[in-house]
Amino acid sequence: MRYKWHVPETWACGGIGIRVRLRSVSRKGWEFESPHAHHLEISQFLVRLSVLGFIYMVLVVRKTRLFRGPRVRGFTLIELLVVIAIVGMLASIVLTSLSGARERARNTSYLAAIREYQKALDFYYDDHGSYPVTGIVQNACIGTGHENARCFGNAAYAENTASSIAFRNAIDPYIDSDTRAGPQGGVFAGAMYFPQNSGQNYILRMMFEGADYECVLGTEYVNNNYTNNNRTRCDYTRPI
Repeated sequence: MRYKWHVPETWACGGIGIRVRLRSVSRKGWEFESPHAHHLEISQFLVRLSVLGFIYMVLVVRKTRLFRGPRVRGFTLIELLVVIAIVGMLASIVLTSLSGARERARNTSYLAAIREYQKALDFYYDDHGSYPVTGIVQNACIGTGHENARCFGNAAYAENTASSIAFRNAIDPYIDSDTRAGPQGGVFAGAMYFPQNSGQNYILRMMFEGADYECVLGTEYVNNNYTNNNRTRCDYTRPI
């Protein structure tokens, strides 16, 4: 029999607040494991660790020196340089971690929106025997609220084109058709829909943040214009 017990409080370990999860496993005693994907908590832990190191240096190392020789006031140049280097390194780690975490969170929200549109398209197909096709003669911009009201930064794929409006009108009974499913700003933003084979299948052209994003849905459409603008394009074709 296996069960878990979650510790509600933050446990103090050497003066550092570390959130842990205590797990009891029969015949194996107690195990501690740290939660995954908590970049902010890791960054906070590193900052606190550096502070503890600095305190240790001040209270222990310098106190030892006091017993070995005459009392010295202030810090040496080497001590200050070490502290500055540690703080600078940790600051860069924290900023990089937070920036990457925000980007991944936004990409996750874009993918979730696309999944909801796919469900709505399936409901539409069940009711009409095809996917939205009437009035959609080119790529339709999915959702609204994009910078300059354009998908992929192209006026031909604006939110107010006949194809985009026809798509929103067709899908609106099944989902909030104003929901955006891609980056809001930048040269390449948003996502697009285009029907094929008289509406028996369709193509989704999606944009995600980051030049190294791995397409979870569809395959990557490689183009240096996307990479140079920190974007990844993924194209998905709904099979017949």
